[in-house]
Amino acid sequence: MYNGLSKSLGTVLLAAAVFAAAGCTSPGNPHATSTSANSSAPSASAAESPPDPTGASSPAPAAKATGTAAAADPSKPSSAAPAAPKPTFAPPEQKYLASRVPQGADPNAVLQVGQERCAQLETVKATDKLAVVSQLIEKLDTDVADTVANLCPGLQPELDAARRGFTDGDFTIGAAAPKGGSGSISAGKYEAWNPSANCTLVVYNAAGGTIGESNGASAVIIPAGAARVASNGCYTWLAA
Repeated sequence: MYNGLSKSLGTVLLAAAVFAAAGCTSPGNPHATSTSANSSAPSASAAESPPDPTGASSPAPAAKATGTAAAADPSKPSSAAPAAPKPTFAPPEQKYLASRVPQGADPNAVLQVGQERCAQLETVKATDKLAVVSQLIEKLDTDVADTVANLCPGLQPELDAARRGFTDGDFTIGAAAPKGGSGSISAGKYEAWNPSANCTLVVYNAAGGTIGESNGASAVIIPAGAARVASNGCYTWLAA
């Protein structure tokens, strides 16, 4: 019995050795041989690829070539913003702006100030023509005269009337040239526009005597022989 068991065991061990030597894979791992073969396949394919007979190198990437061509193409328009056009003005506006625009200032802003002044005066005129004359008398200077002449010439008649009027102050009788409460005015007939309750105007002769008075409620006549007049609380006097 012992000899029979030993013989059977020897037979099994010999069969196992022969099976291992033959390189057979285990039935539970059917992909072992195919994995080894597949791992070497890319190398074999690469080795078998024939070289380029022309010897030409691979072209540069398309993106890089396109970018270089676009940068070097002078026919394409520039992406830089165009320069703003210089403002253009009508001749009267140019004359108005000639000495009014400081270095570096926007001429449009300067012009707008004059236009707004004109708009305000025209609004007053639409309500009361005498009121706009009164305003021009109070503000009469070279700047106002230039503004009217160049930007709102429709107010020229009111400006001319304002030049013949005068404000509160002390004036001599001569050529009409009122200057901020002093200067000279012409002899003639005048009426106050919207005087206060305390309005007084006194007309003096050369000796200093009183030859005429008014409280603004009615027109006053300043004769050619008068030497001066003094007005207080009447605001403005318009030539009648």
